Amino acid sequence: MLRELELLLVPVVASAVPNAVLVDRGPFEAGPPWPNNRRVIRINARRLEVHETPPPKTADAPAFVVATATWPIDGVTDAFTLPAVPEGEVVEVEAPIGFLARRGDDYYVDGDTIRFYRVPTGAGNVLARLRVAEASGYARRSACTVTLDVTAYSREVDTADPLMEEAMQLVLVELQRVPYLVADDGGLGTFVRLSRTRAYLRTIERTLTDYQDVVSCAATIELTGELDFIMPTGAPEPVGIIEQVDGELEVEVEGVQTPPPVEFSIEASEDPPPGDP
Repeated sequence: MLRELELLLVPVVASAVPNAVLVDRGPFEAGPPWPNNRRVIRINARRLEVHETPPPKTADAPAFVVATATWPIDGVTDAFTLPAVPEGEVVEVEAPIGFLARRGDDYYVDGDTIRFYRVPTGAGNVLARLRVAEASGYARRSACTVTLDVTAYSREVDTADPLMEEAMQLVLVELQRVPYLVADDGGLGTFVRLSRTRAYLRTIERTLTDYQDVVSCAATIELTGELDFIMPTGAPEPVGIIEQVDGELEVEVEGVQTPPPVEFSIEASEDPPPGDP
C-alpha cells in the first residue's frame, strides 16, 4: 500500500515542478553524488498503522475469492454484460476505475447485466468486482493511519521552502481527489484497499543535512482511512449435511397399554424444498 501511494503521487508532483528538480520516492539518505544540482523532492510513505478495536467492532467476516471484469467507456454504452466465466455476484462497480459507483443510485444489476441510469463518462474503463466463490480465510475492515513525508532538498533554504510547499499542496489535493487505493496482490489472491481517506498536515521541519551546502524542508502528512483486507486461503470449510435421520417413535396414552415403538428412517431429498436456492 505504501508503494501504491508513492506511485500515485510522484508523477503528479513531477509534472508540476521544474524539469531540473528530481522527484523520486521512498526513503532517501542525503549525500553525494547529488543529482540535479542538489534540488530533489522525495515522497516517502513510511508507515501504515492499523488500529484494531475490541470485538465485536473488529470481527472477521468470511473470506471470498475476488475477480474483476472491465469494459471500455465509450460515452454511449450504458449496459455492460458480465462474462460467463468467472460467474459471480457483483460486489461493487467503478466508473471509471478509481471512482465507486453507487448501487441503486448510479446503476442496478439486471440478471447478468450491469445497467447505468446515465451513460458512464470519462477516460478509462468500467470495472466490476465480483464475489466468485466462498473461501476459507477471513475478511476484516479496520481504521488505519498512513504517515507520509514530502521533503525538498536544495542548496538554499529559499529554494527548498517553495519546492516543499508546492509539492505538499499537490499531494494534499491529490489525496483528497482519489477515493481509494488498492494494493497489488502479486498474484496471491489477497485484496487490500485503503478507502474513506482524509489527509492532514501535521508538521513542517527545516534541517541542515550533514553536508553543509544542502538543507532540507520536510512536511509530514497524516492520512487516515479504512483498510479492507480479504485473505482467502483455500476452499471453504465443509458444511455438515444431514443425509438421513433414524429413530424410534413411542406414544403413551393414559389407561391404554403402550404399543411397541415404531421405527422410522427419513432420507434427505435430492431436490431442495420450494423457496430454497
